[in-house]
Amino acid sequence: MEKKNTWEAYSSKQLKELEKINAQYRDFLDNGKTERECIDTIVNTIEKSGYRELESLIKEGTALKT
Repeated sequence: MEKKNTWEAYSSKQLKELEKINAQYRDFLDNGKTERECIDTIVNTIEKSGYRELESLIKEGTALKT
């Protein structure tokens, strides 16, 4: 029984989307050579998305939403 190659099942649109994800992952690996650098990269990324540290919100007295 011959196994199907999954790469051949992707459409060109799916391959372009996958390449975009792969490029982001390669950039992450390039920027995060150590565990500390990986954490810095992750924290910077989520802060750009609007997330904030829980401890700083508590110190500021910010009301938290569920």
